[in-house]
Amino acid sequence: MVFVSRVLPFLVVISAVAAQERVYQGFNSGAFFSSNKPKVQSDFEDEFNAARALHFSPGTFSSVRLYTNVQTGTTNTPIEAFQAAINTNTSMLLGIWCSGTTTISNELAALKSAVDKFGTKFTDLVIAISVGSEDMYRLSESGIENNAGIGAGPDTIVSFIREVRTAIEGTGLASKPVGHVDSWSAWANSSNEAVIEEVDFLGMDLYPYYEKDQDNRIENAEAIFEDLHNRTLSAAGNK
Repeated sequence: MVFVSRVLPFLVVISAVAAQERVYQGFNSGAFFSSNKPKVQSDFEDEFNAARALHFSPGTFSSVRLYTNVQTGTTNTPIEAFQAAINTNTSMLLGIWCSGTTTISNELAALKSAVDKFGTKFTDLVIAISVGSEDMYRLSESGIENNAGIGAGPDTIVSFIREVRTAIEGTGLASKPVGHVDSWSAWANSSNEAVIEEVDFLGMDLYPYYEKDQDNRIENAEAIFEDLHNRTLSAAGNK
């Protein structure tokens, strides 16, 4: 199973199960605006409806990738994007924020609360759960050079993934794939192999525009993408 996350705010998810393949297209959606104002249900609904109504798009954009389960400004209240997704029939790649913290207890409390509150109306829309986003990249040499912020190492991510699996046992989310999203370079780094071994899927962030060490003119973007995508597949093995 491979999830491919492309240029913000664009997300493409390809889910391969046995001989079947389903493509999910959508957008990444943060929990707050650039002004730090929290997004509320109506804001998320506006986003989801606008995405679905895009003209001349390659397919229907009816999915969303979230980065947290917690509503901004609260301790562990479920993010209002959940109700918006239910109202608009938007499928979700859930996210759990892992950088700069030693615990994901509030994330899991919000997730459990959503399952209890919404039941299958919520769980049926969940594609998978990403435990973290670019955490290992932030700790890498290039991440530090680019001031990417506080990250989390492979041991922490593995521990959090196991916590998530334990938390969703016996719930409507128990069968959902649990994985991690990071840069192609993080996956290609052998020091992060423990995460590859632990996940059900790898999420790959790959942006040819930022590959400054290569001839990253726009006309070379496709070739750069394919090369680095193949390196990620090689590191992923059968994941």
